[in-house]
Amino acid sequence: MLLSLDSTILLEQRKLLSPDTSMRELIAMLVVRALRLSLSRYIMLYKIDRDTIQTVVRGSGSNQDSWKPTLTQPSAESQETLIRRFYAQAELGFEDTRYVEAHGK
Repeated sequence: MLLSLDSTILLEQRKLLSPDTSMRELIAMLVVRALRLSLSRYIMLYKIDRDTIQTVVRGSGSNQDSWKPTLTQPSAESQETLIRRFYAQAELGFEDTRYVEAHGK
């Protein structure tokens, strides 16, 4: 919810609002930053407590085919492209991962 005209104008000038003035991109960016902070905090606490870290998240991603009706219906081809791109960015081989979750048709 945007309560101030000044903040709305600032966000629009920085191209953070969509044409309908929703803030999907900004919200997604904030969620990613919050997750990074949470993961960093948990890793620090694990080290302090000498716990075993069993999983490390090396990356995450999302996509949206602009021609699909909704965000939750990406094509199988775009899911494959996204997964391959993020594996390359994380410098992982497919054999290094036991579990991948993808949604769509």
